[in-house]
Amino acid sequence: MSETEHLEIAPTGLGDNVDEYFNAHGYDANSRLHIMYAWREKNGIRDFVGYLCGKGMTKSEAEWVRRLLVEGS
Repeated sequence: MSETEHLEIAPTGLGDNVDEYFNAHGYDANSRLHIMYAWREKNGIRDFVGYLCGKGMTKSEAEWVRRLLVEGS
């Protein structure tokens, strides 16, 4: 990919480790917005995981991301 093809994605505000994880795993801006919404608006692990699974994320990945967010806060 050339430098002109690389798009910077703004930090999520969820922490540097979270953003590094998202970068390493190729999360796009839309996916990050869904995760940010779920983190801020969904209560409990079931709501968080359920919302993200409804957007196409696997249950194990959603649980891992939530754990990363909990440990990072």
